[in-house]
Amino acid sequence: MKNDVDLINLKDYIDKIKEVINRIFNIINKYNYSLKEEERIVRINELYRYDSRLLRQTLREPKFFKKINDDLKPEYLYSYDLIDNIDTYENRFIKYLINLIKRNLVIILKTFKPLNISQILNGKLSFTYYGNYKNLSYLNNDNDISDIYNELEDINHKISLIMRTNYYKHINNVIFNEVIVTNLLNDDSNYNYCYRFYLIKNNYYPNFINKLINDLRLNTNIIKDVKTIKNGEFKNFICSYNGFILTLNSNLNNLKLNIKINDLEENYNISLVENSYLPILKINETNIPLLFVLDYSNIILTLIFSVLNKNNSCPYCGEILNEDNCSYCGLKYKKYIKDNNEYLWIINLLDLPIGGDLNA
Repeated sequence: MKNDVDLINLKDYIDKIKEVINRIFNIINKYNYSLKEEERIVRINELYRYDSRLLRQTLREPKFFKKINDDLKPEYLYSYDLIDNIDTYENRFIKYLINLIKRNLVIILKTFKPLNISQILNGKLSFTYYGNYKNLSYLNNDNDISDIYNELEDINHKISLIMRTNYYKHINNVIFNEVIVTNLLNDDSNYNYCYRFYLIKNNYYPNFINKLINDLRLNTNIIKDVKTIKNGEFKNFICSYNGFILTLNSNLNNLKLNIKINDLEENYNISLVENSYLPILKINETNIPLLFVLDYSNIILTLIFSVLNKNNSCPYCGEILNEDNCSYCGLKYKKYIKDNNEYLWIINLLDLPIGGDLNA
């Protein structure tokens, strides 16, 4: 079955969340339930539903019988009612998904609200200007930020409404390590869409690897390509960019990146953050939300960001550099020679705040 709810970026994520919310409202409006037996004790004149098991259980209760004219006759009996049980496996899954979406929206809103895209696009430390990490965000101006933020707020409000419904309140909280597909999750269009949306999490890493390699093929010079990528695993993909040699190996949901230029070398461990429903990339100890990135190769190319060394001053804050760092702003670098010029390879650019005074 083709998964038509793949995530690409924040806009796509928002569109899919909207559809998931619509499907959940459909489920709430006509929720699926099972009939649950609830045992009760009734007077004999109130008896209307029983079975052989309950009759045997009644016979074992002497206090239910009363002597009438030397005969023991039942005064009370075990019976049962059939009640609507909304607390089913499938509905517990839907509640779990609602909680995940709510938690992720809170994270996105906290990250998104203070973001000033003009600092990225117009500031002196502009990834767009230098050609690296140019697609840090697909947004073009502050109006886009405002529109998307309002859209996120609207989604958050709808989720809050769902969490106030009787449907939500009458279902137990369950944490799913794995969701087992049932007939209802497979056959019902609303449940199935929510289930397939949930499955995206399990496909993040292979999808990330496939897109990363394709983006690197487009934007770098390939030295050694890989013929096949199976479940996100491959060996020795080698490419070059501006004199840097990059070697990538992927195994067990972990990507190892080696970068070399001249006699300098840096190694990176790259993985997706575990236990996160959002696609968040971890490069050593730095987290990058993939929802904001269109071209994954720019993440890698940011790791080889270099500028001409001018007067041994920090290209970020202007202070005099130490041997391998700037004690004022925390910039870390390695020096190398290219075309008779000395360059600074900024090795912690991802950790620096946007908006610095970077001089080309």
